[in-house]
Amino acid sequence: MNDEGLMTNYEGENTYGEELELETGNMLNPITGQKQDYEEVWADIPQEAAGHERQICVVLIAESTAKREPTGMVVRIGQYCQGVLRVGDNFVVERWQWVAKVQTWKRVVRIGNGELPCALACNSGPELTLGAQFQSDKGDFHWKVEELIRG
Repeated sequence: MNDEGLMTNYEGENTYGEELELETGNMLNPITGQKQDYEEVWADIPQEAAGHERQICVVLIAESTAKREPTGMVVRIGQYCQGVLRVGDNFVVERWQWVAKVQTWKRVVRIGNGELPCALACNSGPELTLGAQFQSDKGDFHWKVEELIRG
């Protein structure tokens, strides 16, 4: 599902304090099967180290060990971590952010029911190695460390 977009300076209201860019383009709508125009606003946010770690990237992918096919991914880049998982009709999303003032990770958004390994990606201890696999709480699928870059 490729999109084709053009980036320009965003001239609308900006409450984020960052310079914003507007992406306009079109892509295939998976529901209708037709190409559809879209607009997205983007901000370039500098990547920061979280805690004692230097900049880091972690990507976890959900893989099925049962008939239900999960589709999920957790991505941590620097001070941000986001995850999404869909198993059948169940959908869960989380976003975590490093809070430098108190030196800890905090979940700032959670939508839906289910478990995501965002805390594991955020705390990236020695058990987190490229190719490592972790069972879900119910054991019906596992998460695989697909990418791991330590600074």
